[in-house]
Amino acid sequence: MSKRDDFNQLVENFYKRNQINKNNDEKYMRGFRLKLGKFISQEQLKEHPKIQNIIVDCINKDYKYYSEELIKDFFIKFHIQFDEQLIKRRQELEKVVYFLNVLNKDTYKSNSSDDMVNLYIKVNDLPNEYFKQLSTVMDIEVKFERYLAGSKDYEYYTEEIYRKERELQIALWTKRLKNKKILVLIDDYSGSGSTIDDFISKIKDYIPNNIKKIFVVCVHITEGAKVRIKKSLEKNCFEGQVVYYECSSKYFENKPQDELLIEKFERDIVKPSREKDILGFDSTESVVTTYRNTPNNTLSLFWSDNPNEIAWKPLFPRDHKDGKLHTGYSKWVTEKYKLKWFIKINQIPDEKKDKAIVLIYVLNNGKQHALVTEIELSKIICYTSDIEIQECLDEQLIEKTTDNHYKISNFGSTFLEDLGLENSKWKQINFEFNKKGEQKEEEFYFKF
Repeated sequence: MSKRDDFNQLVENFYKRNQINKNNDEKYMRGFRLKLGKFISQEQLKEHPKIQNIIVDCINKDYKYYSEELIKDFFIKFHIQFDEQLIKRRQELEKVVYFLNVLNKDTYKSNSSDDMVNLYIKVNDLPNEYFKQLSTVMDIEVKFERYLAGSKDYEYYTEEIYRKERELQIALWTKRLKNKKILVLIDDYSGSGSTIDDFISKIKDYIPNNIKKIFVVCVHITEGAKVRIKKSLEKNCFEGQVVYYECSSKYFENKPQDELLIEKFERDIVKPSREKDILGFDSTESVVTTYRNTPNNTLSLFWSDNPNEIAWKPLFPRDHKDGKLHTGYSKWVTEKYKLKWFIKINQIPDEKKDKAIVLIYVLNNGKQHALVTEIELSKIICYTSDIEIQECLDEQLIEKTTDNHYKISNFGSTFLEDLGLENSKWKQINFEFNKKGEQKEEEFYFKF
């Protein structure tokens, strides 16, 4: 079998095993074949064939990708079975159940659980009133926790304020939940179980005694998280059950030598920004991505990008909850809104926008390594950069040099000239943006 046949089989197996439709256009699946080819053929892997074999084997046999359709299907099947079992117990779902999202300590930040509950409600055609959120409860408990820890931001808070706020919310939730018997917490992934454990522990005193059971529903969960959540339910005096589509152990649980190789590779080559993300956060060793994001519990080589080094381009780059970028990105990324404004103000046709961005970027950064170019462009034009770069190569707008750089071709120069962008430099883009910014801001205008 040729290398091309082997690669085609690898892609085929990944799609089939994860039940991915070939027409899937989710952000990670867009141009997946091209991205995967680049990922496993990086120079760092050619220099470490054992690592390359471990990674290819993982993608071929084990790496989990959860498409939106697969998650919807899981939610529908769970709901049908859940409803049927309630009926057997002579209970009506609408009378005894509320669905909750799992909140972390910063409740103002949207998280995956928010999206999962909304998706669950939507695919099962349930009224929004079935969904409740205990954000005020979490805020009270977190404020008090930080006050006790001596945080200067919460010096104003006192035990008296806490007591009054707490009593008010307990009374409110006792009334809201008085006729209910079951709460269902929904999330897409739990790696350590700490977030769910903390959430249950913080809301327990606000839940009246008529609530008999708490179900925790996760698309994917680790063995460690499952054990921790079950203990959390028990210690907080809830009957409960953990329901999941799939449960996994540490990826290298029975492969200590492979674990050592990958740990060294991530430490020396991938270089995630935090030491605790080596082998995935807290050494969780997951190999999981959902259509929304890649958990930081996943092996960092699959999601961590580091523009400081000409080193590593991940297959499933992670969107961080706080929106922070890895240190070292250039102005082209950290202030990408200026470049996008520049493209908009020059009235570049939609079908040419991304190519224009690629060409302007290469025009200004042609001396840097191709990998850095690809990594930065992936942050500027969001996951489709590989496709746009390949199209620019196919149309001979850019060329790849023998020393692994990109440069503008004569065709590329003509392309920019036709758009009036042949002299576009960051200094000019920044100047025009700031100059326009000093003028009176335009009114928003909408046309439907």
